[in-house]
Amino acid sequence: MAVDFSPHIDTMFLIHGVYATYVHGSDDPITIKVIAYQPDEIEGVPGSITQTKASTALFDVRKSDITNPAAGDAIIMEGVEYTIIHEPVVRDADRLIWTISVVEFGS
Repeated sequence: MAVDFSPHIDTMFLIHGVYATYVHGSDDPITIKVIAYQPDEIEGVPGSITQTKASTALFDVRKSDITNPAAGDAIIMEGVEYTIIHEPVVRDADRLIWTISVVEFGS
C-alpha cells in the first residue's frame, strides 16, 4: 500500500517555509513557500579540512506550487531577488519537492 506523503510535506512547508514570489518570464508572479538553506562547501586541504560557504543558496519548493521552474526564472524572498541558475532537480523519493539552486540577482 502506497502512502501519500503530500500532507506531511504541506505541514513541513507550513511550519518551516517562508513566503516568496516566483516569477517565470512574462507570466503573472505567484506566491509560494520556500525552505531556504545555504550549504557549506567542504574543501579538502592536505592535513586539514577547510570549510567555506558556497556562493549559491538552495530553495526547496513544493512541486504543487511550481510545475516547471527553469534556469533564469526569479524567486523574491524577503525583498531579495534570486535567479535560478540550474535546472531544478527532484531528490525526494515521492517526487514532491523541487530543489532549486539560486544566486542573488546581480551577484
